Amino acid sequence: MALVEEDTLKELKDVNILWSGYLYNKGSESRFAVFLRNIYKAENSNNEAFTKMYLIER
Repeated sequence: MALVEEDTLKELKDVNILWSGYLYNKGSESRFAVFLRNIYKAENSNNEAFTKMYLIER
């Protein structure tokens, strides 16, 4: 199993996707106000603070 970004997934062959989703990539969630602001932006189609990730297996 591996957790890979979307660009890496495109390079791989014969893999099963077990999960896909967005992970927060802007440091720590301990900066709660910044985290909430980025969630609000993501809900309005600005996903720059999140990375699309896939959990895969062969």
